Order: sequence, then C-alpha cells, then structure tokens
Amino acid sequence: MCGGDFKVWREEDIPMIAYQWIKKMKMETGFRPTIIEKVIWNNEKDITEQVLKIVQAPLPSDDLPF
Repeated sequence: MCGGDFKVWREEDIPMIAYQWIKKMKMETGFRPTIIEKVIWNNEKDITEQVLKIVQAPLPSDDLPF
C-alpha cells in the first residue's frame, strides 16, 4: 500500500495524475507485478475505475515511426 500528496489544478486531471504516479512506482520497483486494488482521492472519493480505464486503454498508434 502506498500513498502520496499531489497538487492538482483541475479535478478532471486527478485520474491521470494517479496513473502517472502508479507508473512511476512500478518503474522504481523493477516493474514487478502490481495489482491496483483501490485508488482513493481526498480520503473519500474512489477513482479506481477511472484509473483502471487509463491502464487498460490501447496505446495510440499514430506515434509509431512505421
């Protein structure tokens, strides 16, 4: 279990900021298998589903050089 404090300018950015933080944690731990069980914002708002949608979204193919 991990936690952190973040400055957020817009409420709609919170799921993406949480995803980026989770991605950073994975990188720092050598990309060990990680299960996202619950993501809570402001000690009360559950944004787990929003973060999981970002995790499961396909990578954009327009950035590929071929």
